[in-house]
Amino acid sequence: MISGDISQLEQLISRLGQSSEIEQAAAIAAKPIVQNLVDAGFISATAPSGTAWSALKDGSGRIPLQGLRSFFRASVHGNQVQLINEKPYAIYHQTGTRFMDNRKMVPETELPNSWSQPISQPVLAAVKQKLQGEG
Repeated sequence: MISGDISQLEQLISRLGQSSEIEQAAAIAAKPIVQNLVDAGFISATAPSGTAWSALKDGSGRIPLQGLRSFFRASVHGNQVQLINEKPYAIYHQTGTRFMDNRKMVPETELPNSWSQPISQPVLAAVKQKLQGEG
């Protein structure tokens, strides 16, 4: 049995009832971090897992995929951050082909720690702010 002043608990429960707003605030907080993580992968020429991209077969030493970098867009849809690349051929670089090694630009299933760690702090702060009624 709960006794005493439960008004704070009632307020928290009321805010939890607005979970879609809380989830959207979390997605909004994650969006710029996700965009920065994509950019960082292009700068370092590494997959989200930390695996280095294969060198270009032409032996030029150029960093692969720089032409695709500026076509990535992070956007918030409901409670999700979506990454879209406007170039239809981006998928072939992500998955590879029988003639080309893959060069993963974004995670395909679960977020690796290299992505989840920088995202978690701003997301937790946004959720906390919403639950405290500040946002």
